[in-house]
Amino acid sequence: MTYQAANSELREQDKLKPISYLYSANGREYLQQVKSQSGIWCATADGKNQRVLSAFHSPQDLQAKLAKDRAKALEWLESHDKKELDLFKPSELAVDAVEEAIEAGQENLLVAMATGTGKTRVAGATMYRLLTSGLCRNALFLVDRRSLGTQAVNSFKEYRIRQMPLADHYNLYELGEKTNQAGDKPWIQIATVQSLSLMLQSEDNPLSPGMYDCIIVDEAHRGYNEDSEQTEGEMLFRDQAEYQSKYRQVIDYFDAIKIGLTATPATNTMKIFGKPIYEYRFNQAVLDGRLVDQEPPIIIDTELTQQGVQFDKGASVEQLVDGEIIEGVLPEDLNIDISGFNRKVLVPEFNRAVCNALPEYIDPSKAEKTLVFCVNDVHADEVVNMLRDTYRAALGDEVDNAIIKITGKSASGDSKQIESLITRYRKERLPNIVVTVDLLTTGIDVRSICNLVFLRQVKSRILYEQMKGRATRTCDEINKQTFRIFDAVNLTETIERLGADNLMKPVVTKPKLTLEQLVEEMACPDANEHTQDDGNSFAQQSLDAFTVKLSRTLNKADKLKLEKEGVAAELNQLDALVADNFPELESAKQLPKHLHQLGPKAAAETIKNNPWILNREPAMRQAINFGEKAPLIYTGDVGEVTVTQNWGGYQQPEEYLAAFERFVQENQNKVTALDTVVNRPRDLTKADLVSLLSQMEAKQFNEQTLLQARKAAKQEDIAARIIGLIRQAAIGCPLIAFEKRLSHAQETISARYKLTKPQQRWLKRIVNQMREDLVLNDDSFKVGTLRTKGGKSRADKELNGQLEVIMKDLVEATWDESA
Repeated sequence: MTYQAANSELREQDKLKPISYLYSANGREYLQQVKSQSGIWCATADGKNQRVLSAFHSPQDLQAKLAKDRAKALEWLESHDKKELDLFKPSELAVDAVEEAIEAGQENLLVAMATGTGKTRVAGATMYRLLTSGLCRNALFLVDRRSLGTQAVNSFKEYRIRQMPLADHYNLYELGEKTNQAGDKPWIQIATVQSLSLMLQSEDNPLSPGMYDCIIVDEAHRGYNEDSEQTEGEMLFRDQAEYQSKYRQVIDYFDAIKIGLTATPATNTMKIFGKPIYEYRFNQAVLDGRLVDQEPPIIIDTELTQQGVQFDKGASVEQLVDGEIIEGVLPEDLNIDISGFNRKVLVPEFNRAVCNALPEYIDPSKAEKTLVFCVNDVHADEVVNMLRDTYRAALGDEVDNAIIKITGKSASGDSKQIESLITRYRKERLPNIVVTVDLLTTGIDVRSICNLVFLRQVKSRILYEQMKGRATRTCDEINKQTFRIFDAVNLTETIERLGADNLMKPVVTKPKLTLEQLVEEMACPDANEHTQDDGNSFAQQSLDAFTVKLSRTLNKADKLKLEKEGVAAELNQLDALVADNFPELESAKQLPKHLHQLGPKAAAETIKNNPWILNREPAMRQAINFGEKAPLIYTGDVGEVTVTQNWGGYQQPEEYLAAFERFVQENQNKVTALDTVVNRPRDLTKADLVSLLSQMEAKQFNEQTLLQARKAAKQEDIAARIIGLIRQAAIGCPLIAFEKRLSHAQETISARYKLTKPQQRWLKRIVNQMREDLVLNDDSFKVGTLRTKGGKSRADKELNGQLEVIMKDLVEATWDESA
């Protein structure tokens, strides 16, 4: 029976009011991966707006839904201007995109904006509009750390709409505050995902699916990177909690509009929220003057960095175990490269060499701040002490307050004390240098950070971009123009080899599953019958994973048997057992393939009849990992220390400049925007320029690095802009400071058109907008002062209908070679 027919029949039988919502359930707990066969299905009476819930709506939820007038709310959004929101144009466009998506019926939305471009303000403006229109009666701003929640509270208290802070427009409930849902006034709740997850898991769950109308997830890339969707077979045999992060539990539970905010949308994030409905990228933000650009990375290199640490067989070594130093003799050779520094091997002299190289570039007596990324808490403590030793003479008694550690273990792990340290770092002159691990990698807004020091490797481009984002914000108080990265661990080279996401799906989807668990799954009759999307049974999937895991261990053992006596002994013992029980096999290395050929059921039976297969594997892994679980201590010299800059992958600035010139000349006739810059700059649009900058960035060509390279190679310190740099490389135009070009162009146009004083004021406004945008077109009048002063129509009227020709002439005069 259709929803409409059921509704009509019930109305006829009971003479009741029209039914608004219909529910259908089969008793199966809601699972995202098979939501069509689980949970509670809900739809409006006309059969539209169908969705699956984790629980039934409460009576209060239904009353609130029935009281809404969606058409009236959408009409309000359409008719009310966004000028009162006090947003710059990209943020306003983000709010537009959200409202358009909601009107189109979307409930999961993703907004991607570069770090430092106002995502929190977009969230505040969105919540204000949705609540004021009546489309939503409340909103939840979801964070994963108390410090981010506190930061959001402060932002909402500072952000003013119609001369009043957002927090005064509606009831704002801070972290830990209980919401008063009985009041008539709409409200905003700020909460951590951890607190809501605990509530959902409690026996007396106070949360209903319709409690929140709108959920905005801050830093939406967090919490999803490790999510793995279960296959149907896995759902029958493995714990659902293992596969679903706290974030996903919370998001899936509530029946609400869900908006994710991030600077770095990952594949798993988009699986939840969909593709971004709006993007504002770093390059465009730099071009708009919203963010500062990066200088060429400063590489701190040592001989030890290049060679790695070698321990010879028989050497006396010290190992740090549970905070104690244990002495012993190494039974085999051991080589550790830079990625294992301060993880597998403690290298105090390497850390000291890096710390000693920093004073030439970083002065903690100045207002600019520095963030140092370390491997772990022990490493962070060591680096703090070394930096204090390095700067003690310069800072004197202030050194302990100037250089501190902020990690999850700071202040004995007291979250409120940690928040206090972060607040000090943000608002006070000291601390000036902060050493961290993961706590400050994302979300924290300290505008005066100008230096990032990497003493740890990063294997994720998304995490790296988030870490860089700590330094991209502008800071007028210290006249911040750029930020610098100090790379002591070959990070620049490593990141260039990484893609934004690893899209290859591994065979071993859950590496923490033991071989014993996989064998049990292989033996289960239901597992052999249950078919996956790829046509294989779940048992076959488990056998595949078992084979790969066992093969990895045996392959590692085979490679290390000449270096580690313990590994050789274990492998010999395993070879002997294989020879006794599987005479048809030549060695233990052939065992995984043999088991795989038997098939899941037979392989499981064979393994259970030969328990040594499972018993010997842990001993083998222990032998392989000897000397790696607890870090060794290296006390040798680091060799020569060199500090250089990375010129977009080139060793010398001259090479980088020559490569840029080749790029421009070879692509001038292939890339339309490049040809426009060179031959018709008056026709260049903002979209064209942003697209061109993205293509150039892929080749590591950017304005800041080019200027720094010219300064280093030619001793030229000219504040030129990217258009001038391109034209100079293409046709040899003189490189002139952009301010000088603008001043010349303004004087030329004023004299040519004999502008009156009021008209000169309009020209000045136009020049100021061009200073920010670098281009000049109709869009220039939709932002900033040009918009507030009346836009294009008013400007054209004041300039006697000559605006179009004045704009074209102004651009040409700016890039005139005689400027």
